Amino acid sequence: MDYNFRQIGCVLISHLAMKFEENKNPDLIDKNVIIYSNDRKGKSVVFDYSRKMRSVFTGMPLSRALSLYPEVTIIEADIKKYNQLFDFVLLNLSKKVERIEKVTLGKAYIDLTGYAQGYGGDSRLISSILDVIPIFLGPRLGISNNKFFAYCAAILSDSGRATKVTQRNLDCIYELPISILSDDFESIKDLYLFGLTTIGKFAALDKDIISSRFGFHGV
Repeated sequence: MDYNFRQIGCVLISHLAMKFEENKNPDLIDKNVIIYSNDRKGKSVVFDYSRKMRSVFTGMPLSRALSLYPEVTIIEADIKKYNQLFDFVLLNLSKKVERIEKVTLGKAYIDLTGYAQGYGGDSRLISSILDVIPIFLGPRLGISNNKFFAYCAAILSDSGRATKVTQRNLDCIYELPISILSDDFESIKDLYLFGLTTIGKFAALDKDIISSRFGFHGV
């Protein structure tokens, strides 16, 4: 094994806000819950939601989500507390790796290059990273040679587990939902309207078409 080969890790805690609220109030676990916040225009939008809910997205207008789930429990987002929790996670991770890049709430990249040898292999390194994160957060770890593939690998991972994407199993990311590309509800809605529902369908497009029609610069 070449321990010096570039390895990027993506630590992913999906629905961190929802998990925070459920941990604080276990009665919410069996309910449909929407956590909302106000966007830049002052409109109420979905910030997070129960994992069992379907057809609801982050950034969706709260009114639209309520039309789908009229009996839902509504909670106002405590964004400060959610960020404090994730900062605590990153502090614990900083004791294991040096380079950490916080991307957004619940998502961070870590440079794992060269660390596996010091831990006696990938398995022990992975365990060391996941063990410092509170178990109720259900962290997932993705590993690859670039950030996007590492992120896809994290999405493919089970709670408390890790997945590694290489050239040998790259095809596994093509069936991932297109919604992983953006948190912007309107952008994702446009993609679905054009029948672009998976990463594979999106990747088949010409880059100029992507940039000019959808504005995903750098794809």
